[in-house]
Amino acid sequence: MLALVLTIWLCCSLSSTGVLAAASTPSPSPLTSKSVTLSVINLSPTTPAISATPQPLTFTLSLTNNTGSALTQLTLAVRRDVPTTQQAALQDNFDNPAKPSSSAIVMHSMELAPLPAHATRIQTYVGTASTLDDGSSDICLCATGIYPIDFTVSAAASSDGPTTAVGTAQSYVPSFLQPPTPMKVSWVWPLIDRPHRVTAEQVFFDDDLGVSVAPGGRLFRSLSVLEGIQSFTRATLMVDPELISELLTMSDHYEVIRPAPASQPTTAPASGAHPAASTTVDGTHSEDAANWLARFHTVAAASQVEFTPDADPDTEAMVRANLHWSTTVDPSVAGQATGVGTHDLAWPADGVATAAGIKSLISGGARALVLSDSVLPALSDAVYPPSSVAQLDQSLPDGTKAHAVVTDSVVQSLAATAVSVSTPSTVNTSALPKLVAAVAMRAVAQPTAAPYLVITAPRDVNPSVAAAVRAIHETSATYWSTPVTVNDAVSTLTPDQRASLTSPGDGSSVSATMIHTSATTSSFVRDFATIFVSATDAAQVLAGYPAAAQRAASNGWRGHDASALTFNTTLTRQVETLQSAVRIVRPTTGSYTLASSDAPLFVSVLNTLAYPVRVKVAITTVGMVRGVTTDDTGVHVIQGDGSQVTLRIPAHAQRPGRFVVEASLLTPLGAGLGDPIELDVRSTALGGVGVIITVIAGVVLALALLLRLIRRLRRGRKTPSEPPAPLHA
Repeated sequence: MLALVLTIWLCCSLSSTGVLAAASTPSPSPLTSKSVTLSVINLSPTTPAISATPQPLTFTLSLTNNTGSALTQLTLAVRRDVPTTQQAALQDNFDNPAKPSSSAIVMHSMELAPLPAHATRIQTYVGTASTLDDGSSDICLCATGIYPIDFTVSAAASSDGPTTAVGTAQSYVPSFLQPPTPMKVSWVWPLIDRPHRVTAEQVFFDDDLGVSVAPGGRLFRSLSVLEGIQSFTRATLMVDPELISELLTMSDHYEVIRPAPASQPTTAPASGAHPAASTTVDGTHSEDAANWLARFHTVAAASQVEFTPDADPDTEAMVRANLHWSTTVDPSVAGQATGVGTHDLAWPADGVATAAGIKSLISGGARALVLSDSVLPALSDAVYPPSSVAQLDQSLPDGTKAHAVVTDSVVQSLAATAVSVSTPSTVNTSALPKLVAAVAMRAVAQPTAAPYLVITAPRDVNPSVAAAVRAIHETSATYWSTPVTVNDAVSTLTPDQRASLTSPGDGSSVSATMIHTSATTSSFVRDFATIFVSATDAAQVLAGYPAAAQRAASNGWRGHDASALTFNTTLTRQVETLQSAVRIVRPTTGSYTLASSDAPLFVSVLNTLAYPVRVKVAITTVGMVRGVTTDDTGVHVIQGDGSQVTLRIPAHAQRPGRFVVEASLLTPLGAGLGDPIELDVRSTALGGVGVIITVIAGVVLALALLLRLIRRLRRGRKTPSEPPAPLHA
């Protein structure tokens, strides 16, 4: 009996424990269409050959389980949907992939292994494609168009549970029944970097450029892309002459600033070299720079080379600030491009330019511009995507119209992803099928018209060499496309009509702070140059500052805020230090006393430059308080090498009292040199009113004395009166 009771008790205990355990285990959430992230990350080939024989078509997919439970009974279903021949419809599919239509053709499916919770798997799906609709291939490419390929993953939360669709994806395959007349495609590839120097040619404020041109660096890989495409295309290169100049300097000998400790103040010397409290070390990438230049020389010979203005400035922002830029290319830089580099093609930041900006670029030598369709859109009633070549309203110096090559915003976004590394160790190839489809759509829409499209890599492209070479090849060197340089396209193709020039935003890419620095530095150079007796002396002292002003406006500062701050701070300090090289010396007491109404003030001027200068001195009361004025003494020549001259400035006191005046040093043309200094002036001289009062008082006193004297004289002239008669008794 006891054994029976114990058995019943044990069974009940185990049963209740199981119930509690079951109750404490949460049931898995129901599966949804978002339980798995499914994406097509590669397609090879992106354009199948026109063939009646089935050809392999390999899709690479990524599956990520977004749930906390393992998924089982996974099945991958694939359908080929109805082809599209309209650009707008294709873009809609890119933005919002549609569900398979009722006309979609079922391709073979795949059973997949279970997918653990939060796991990611790369899955390959190999189909076949041909032009025959006889069942011999998975995909019948039976029409000219862009075929959407739809992928759907179904799964269950348990081995015996119901399955449901948990993820979808879509890819795109161009198809041509007959080879079209190849469309023309230009790739513009930038070799541009941010500035690394301030004013001194051989002193760099960091060694980041050396890292970039060393094996594996960004610019090293950019050049590798150009080397990789030489066998099938001739690209259009946009090259910053400042980059080539920096590398020429580095290939010989250069120094890199080692920042001073935070506890030490930093001041820049008047020569424009590195800050005095910092030290420099020899750069370590001279060999890397020389090797890069040798490779560039070879690549340039097989490319159309176009130079940006030095440091690739934000021309739109400079136009708004009424600033000018130089397009002169140093012969040593042009020689690296085998002498073929020109300024015929201009590329404003983001392809955005106003009418004023276009006019300024043409004045600088540009005959064509790379613009975005955001500023030169297609006509609202356009049936087909327009050719990239367009005619501008602005005229060239010879009277002919300037041209533009216009990018497509959708293609640009896809191209930026397709050619770049997505992380330091991975490449995002998912954009390539979309990019190829977006470009091929032009050949689909106009198979006999040979349309033209220009594509630019991002200005600061960080390329994957293999991905970029493949993207350029599969968009510009296929049976439906052929490569062409921008220069050849502009000179041979008929422009398409587009809508009027618009201006979305200001088109600026550089901060207002950097543009302000560019403006103030330009003004400083213009004004400071006038103080030198010799123009040669001015050029010697100010060498590097005009270039620094243009560097301050560089497009390269985008995304490099810390470097921009370093450049801006260093340049500002150097300008301030150079300005203070010629200055008024503050007197020991800082005060003067004027003992008369016309007495001189003595101002000492120090010139620490190595060259004589011409300056003027102006003295004004603070707050425009009347009381003291000074004469204009004209221009004074101050010798160099630490010469100090005391100037006699005639001053005129209008009343007694204490005044605060500002003594300013000016250029011969009247521009200020540095900050004025304040001086105390005490006047003990009588002013005009005091003089008048004194004179009147003197006159009154004189009159009073004269009147008194007259009265005395009158009294002295009177006859004495007779004495009174004696009194008789």
